[in-house]
Amino acid sequence: TVFRYLLLGVPNLGTGLQVLDLGAGTGYFLVVCRHFGHHVLGIDVSDEPLYNECFEYFGLPRVEHRIEPMQPLPEFANRFDLITAFMTCFNWHEDLRPWGAEPWRFFLKEIRDRLTERGQAVFKLNLNPKTGEYYSAEVRRTIRGCGFFKSRFFLDYVFLTAS
Repeated sequence: TVFRYLLLGVPNLGTGLQVLDLGAGTGYFLVVCRHFGHHVLGIDVSDEPLYNECFEYFGLPRVEHRIEPMQPLPEFANRFDLITAFMTCFNWHEDLRPWGAEPWRFFLKEIRDRLTERGQAVFKLNLNPKTGEYYSAEVRRTIRGCGFFKSRFFLDYVFLTAS
């Protein structure tokens, strides 16, 4: 988790950042961010007891929310400098089909609306076992063409910078 913090270059973004982690799991990434002086918030569902206990143990703030295709994210009191999602599961339909262009377009707009002017988002996607891809060509085109992010792709990571 410290490696992920350093890999993403969070120390170069400044101090006191507002950080939102989608599908925060145990909250380990948020613990590291908070340790280095950032303000953190996690989003996740509450149906995993271990995740609930970890958030309680670490004293991390969390919003209980399930990310669904074409459904808005919760409203927050502030915007975020960094939004992350590692080993995402939310971008799959219940029948294990990955999201297509429209759900991604909607989701990216939701993310952009919650970022600061120069905010960044980073997603680490899971491998599609049927295709062996992290994201389809259609999803890559959708992300690149959304117009309100500069995007970079590296293996299973998608890096977005507000533009």
